[in-house]
Amino acid sequence: MRGLGFAGAIAFALAAMMPAGAQDTITLNVGDNFQNAVDSAPGNTVFIVKAGTHTGQAVVLKDDNQFVGQDGAVMDGEGRIEYAFQGSVANVVIRNLELTNYNPPEQQAVINCNPINDGRSHSSHDWLIEGCEVHHNGGGAISVGDRFVVRDNYVHHQEQIGIVYGGQGSLVEGNEVAFCNWEQAYDPGWEAGGSKWKYVSDFTLRYNYSHDNFGPGFWADFCRENSLIEGNVCVNNSEAGIIHEISWSAKISCNICINNGRNWDPWLWGAGILVSTSADVEIAYNVVAVNSNYGNGIAVVNQHRGSSWYSRNANVHHNEIIHRGNRGRSGVATDTDFDNFWANSNNRFDYNTYHVPDETRNRWQGGTGEVDWKDFQAAGYEEHGAVDDKTGIAVTVCEECRDVLGKNPYLDKVDGQEELVSRSSPPRRVVRHGITVHAGPHGSVCVKTAAVCDRLQLFSSAGRCVIDVDGGGARIVSLPRGTVAPGAYVARARSNGQTIQSGFVIR
Repeated sequence: MRGLGFAGAIAFALAAMMPAGAQDTITLNVGDNFQNAVDSAPGNTVFIVKAGTHTGQAVVLKDDNQFVGQDGAVMDGEGRIEYAFQGSVANVVIRNLELTNYNPPEQQAVINCNPINDGRSHSSHDWLIEGCEVHHNGGGAISVGDRFVVRDNYVHHQEQIGIVYGGQGSLVEGNEVAFCNWEQAYDPGWEAGGSKWKYVSDFTLRYNYSHDNFGPGFWADFCRENSLIEGNVCVNNSEAGIIHEISWSAKISCNICINNGRNWDPWLWGAGILVSTSADVEIAYNVVAVNSNYGNGIAVVNQHRGSSWYSRNANVHHNEIIHRGNRGRSGVATDTDFDNFWANSNNRFDYNTYHVPDETRNRWQGGTGEVDWKDFQAAGYEEHGAVDDKTGIAVTVCEECRDVLGKNPYLDKVDGQEELVSRSSPPRRVVRHGITVHAGPHGSVCVKTAAVCDRLQLFSSAGRCVIDVDGGGARIVSLPRGTVAPGAYVARARSNGQTIQSGFVIR
């Protein structure tokens, strides 16, 4: 759970003070039946979920419902409940709740807006889902309808996928999506990994952090016009960092994609940024770092996917592609309609900069297949592009993207993957560094936090919570001998609505 933060606290206070005639407020304590409370109250009601673990709760929402959790409010589906929240309703707020152990069906979500016909239309609209932690559930975490705002949530260790669908006019920003499909139970080529947006239009995806998902980081499929994908960070996803597939116009700009594509990188798959059989896409001012052992750079591919879709008018410009070794390619490819595609598709690469170990190797793909830099330019690409051998260069935020990426709260998460030079603003709400772990007396483990600690949790490398203790408002929490076995862990401390966490290893 992210914590209410300043804006959330204000909303919480205003809801509590609202006159009964205008908007009722009901407090839900541990043991209360949430659905009974919703059924017996008017739609325009704010439900304050008290701190504690609320088990077995499933809510079918009414219009204008608000569910606001106090810090430490957890809803646990006990492995048998499908949805925490669902409904074909409008003007819903779900804020500051931890949702775990629910079991929605595949392609559905713990917070479920009841998409119609696989997301082609939506009966739910104008929801705000903010500051929630959704983890260790089946299916997906959050489904998105029309004009939704999904902001500052922490989605992780979902059995299938993180965030799904998207609707019209929605905004998804500031979320962290990690370790989804972590048990590799689903084929990433079908629908799994960080997220998959379907049939969206006028959609904005910005300032998010998608990492370590078994599947793509961000995936657009069958999407309509005017998608904006900007200011996101994608790291260590097993397939493409960002993929725009059988879709229409989009702008993909000012994103950072690092070490993606480890499980599927033949042809031009597994690219940091991939356009697949889609028209009118601009890819600009992104940074892609290709791992020395796997992955590709920026790619436009075309396949026979029906008469409505074709890769044409892609404009790839002013990007920086870093190859850490002799692996990966960028460029354009098709496996159908060859003569017409190469003559008329109008896919352009220009003004991009490549850092490669050897420009005489076939690092690019053009009309004649895999080519070196000289032949890539001869094929009509990169008239103003540049190439050098500075493969050790750090990932740097360019001037054109500083304002955009400066609003991404997760830039410091690139630490350990790449050195990020230009960090323009501090992270919000979640600070990954601020915990020191060291050996204590008599074999104990001491966890020292930057702020007083109200709750301390330790998660194993598989994402399971193995320690959950009251920090007692201390800055140092001592775990006795034998409490923690050797291995890799993430320590997470909570205090006053803020979370700090850091990884460590006990040997």
